[in-house]
Amino acid sequence: MNDIGYSHLTILVDESRDVSTKEQLAITVRYVDKLGQVIERFIGVTHVTSTNAITLKAAVEVLLAKHSLSLHRI
Repeated sequence: MNDIGYSHLTILVDESRDVSTKEQLAITVRYVDKLGQVIERFIGVTHVTSTNAITLKAAVEVLLAKHSLSLHRI
């Protein structure tokens, strides 16, 4: 996360069910580092109870906050 600094980023979000049929959300961030290279980093998987927009947004916010990232930088 130190490499991201205060630059803007994009998120890649993928939702899928695991073998026990629980919904999971995987999040990857993409940003441009100080050398101008595009970097992608997987930051985590989290269980979600529903796949509606409100639930997914809340899960994304929690996972970003866990890594000191803000939705305002997306």
